[in-house]
Amino acid sequence: MSTYLQNFAERFAQLDGQHLEALENLYSENVTFRDPLHRIDGLSELRAYFAQLYANAHDIRYVFSGADEVRTGQGISSTPARCSTNTFR
Repeated sequence: MSTYLQNFAERFAQLDGQHLEALENLYSENVTFRDPLHRIDGLSELRAYFAQLYANAHDIRYVFSGADEVRTGQGISSTPARCSTNTFR
């Protein structure tokens, strides 16, 4: 994994429900975010998605097992990040 993507993965893994403004440092306004169940277009929609996620669960951990840099400063996860949620509210 490139240094850029390693840094991204580390910062993404530090997300929590109290600091969703950090998404602005990870994604552009026109982000398209996909996980196995969702496609989200735009930073405001992504922020809403994560706000709902953290409202319903806590102690969420993300693990990236691989990613590819498609262009300098742009990447794609070649294997989806695993999210483990230990406790639901």
